Amino acid sequence: MEYPFYSKSRLQSALKARNAAIRKSKGQNFLMDPNSVRKIADSVFALLDPLISSSDGKRIGAEAGPVTEREEKEREKGARRFPGIELWEIGPGTGALSHVLWQGLYRMADPEPDAQFRWLGIELDPVLCDILVEETFPAWSSAASLSASPGRRDESSEPIILGRPLPNLSLSLVRADARKWLQAAQSQNSDAEEATAGLRIICGNLPYYISTELLLASLTIPSAGCAFLVQKEYASRICDTTKGSSIAAFVRNWMNPVMGPRIGKNAFLPPPAVESCVLLLRKKEISCNGALLEKILRASFQGKRKTLRNSWKNATLGEGLSPELLEEAATECGLDASARAEDIKAEDFYRIVNWLDRR
Repeated sequence: MEYPFYSKSRLQSALKARNAAIRKSKGQNFLMDPNSVRKIADSVFALLDPLISSSDGKRIGAEAGPVTEREEKEREKGARRFPGIELWEIGPGTGALSHVLWQGLYRMADPEPDAQFRWLGIELDPVLCDILVEETFPAWSSAASLSASPGRRDESSEPIILGRPLPNLSLSLVRADARKWLQAAQSQNSDAEEATAGLRIICGNLPYYISTELLLASLTIPSAGCAFLVQKEYASRICDTTKGSSIAAFVRNWMNPVMGPRIGKNAFLPPPAVESCVLLLRKKEISCNGALLEKILRASFQGKRKTLRNSWKNATLGEGLSPELLEEAATECGLDASARAEDIKAEDFYRIVNWLDRR
């Protein structure tokens, strides 16, 4: 059986049976178009090593094409090249994207018994958690002709184990506010997690009204990158290198952003007011001190279209910083403090932060 909720009536029936309805006020826009879902899933897998196949078994990304003899040999020893793959999906809802991600992970895990594969969903809505456990996972298991059955549900323990389709593949669900959960995950990162997180991807269809909170919370989690479905205009602002913005400068300190596939309004129920886009973020070497950068960006962008000098004079800068020191840093970096923050490149803010860090 395919993903069961591409049908509007089926989705509404599943919600009604649990005395629930679509909560638009909570940013619930359910993906209803299988082609759009496939594009999003392939964007997620594109962030992984180019030798790893996409969710439909084809090579994807910039290096797509015939597999060379050398690449085939590398693929054959894949279990020795990486410890495994971990996908964290924020707000899986009823599991439209999850359904395709599970299949992609299954196809990669099956020939790699020595590597570990994991999907972890983070969903706050208890009704949607019930639907994932009671309907979506069983439908996927049936479609994949698996003997695996949903794991025991114990509300007193987290995560809920959906199932273990293969000995090296686990599917789990956490009922939690993703913002708080990600913040807790930041503080719990260990050296071991840092070493094994090279093939972790954080993804999801983000509620528009908390996109920034979820994006910022994801940046410092050890991962290979993120793939988020967000408003097209929002993704464009982060990827635009011709106009400065605080969110773009902050994101680019941690990740290289690229606009992925565009997703039309009619791919959702209910249709949102604006077009959507997959925002692809690939982990990069950090350019400067993130905590100090955040302070500088907040101070610089606090007044719309104000000069840096005026913004810094009116800002609460914190211990060790002053308007005079920031102006000195700007001068040393060849920048004019009479310029507006919107006209300053992200790289110039990084230079200011690095100058301050070195003094």
